[in-house]
Amino acid sequence: MSTKKIFIFALISLIIIVAVVAAIFRFVIFKDYEVKKEVVKESYYFNVDQMICNLMDTNSIARLKIVIETTDEELLKEFEKKNFLIKNSINEIIRNKQRDELEGSSGQLSLQKELVKRLQTIFNKEIINIYFEELIIQ
Repeated sequence: MSTKKIFIFALISLIIIVAVVAAIFRFVIFKDYEVKKEVVKESYYFNVDQMICNLMDTNSIARLKIVIETTDEELLKEFEKKNFLIKNSINEIIRNKQRDELEGSSGQLSLQKELVKRLQTIFNKEIINIYFEELIIQ
């Protein structure tokens, strides 16, 4: 064999080896890093009518308007049917709060978390968040 044929044979062998190693590296090492398409669920919103609640042991009241966010469209129908349960839960929670517990952003955040937790317990479904369109303490 001539030197030229040996060189071409070695070059082709090297290219094949590099391609095989690269393919193995790609499929074995990086198989967990593949881009996975995440399914984004659509959010649905339920508006609770404006409510006025007395606060515990004071002459203060809370006026609020709440929007509930969920990813379950069927849950909206259940909210419509059981709106009285939502309002009752909100009343129970608000009536057991002092004025200072509801003031500021920390008061609002703790109330949101408590309401989400309560509604998830009642409806046994995922509730993403609760938003206050209006929260006035007087």
